[in-house]
Amino acid sequence: MREADLGAALGTLDLPAAPPAAAASHDVDAISRALARLALLAPTAKERLVRAMLRLTFSDMRTTADEVELMRTFCAALGVPVPPALGMARA
Repeated sequence: MREADLGAALGTLDLPAAPPAAAASHDVDAISRALARLALLAPTAKERLVRAMLRLTFSDMRTTADEVELMRTFCAALGVPVPPALGMARA
């Protein structure tokens, strides 16, 4: 993922562009809490978030099996349907 792609995706969420954190956190409890908070978003906010994630997923014109599975898992955690574009992705 290029920093420009991340900035463009964040722009669709009306958030400031920021580079990815230097060290990713693998704290399962923190991830679970974050997903629980995101699941409380209004439907329109969930849609914007999923669209931004799709934009990142397809930004390099390649989609890996891991990316597709991550998007499916994320959609399940949010309680939203998997976007049709993801079903057509070739991993």
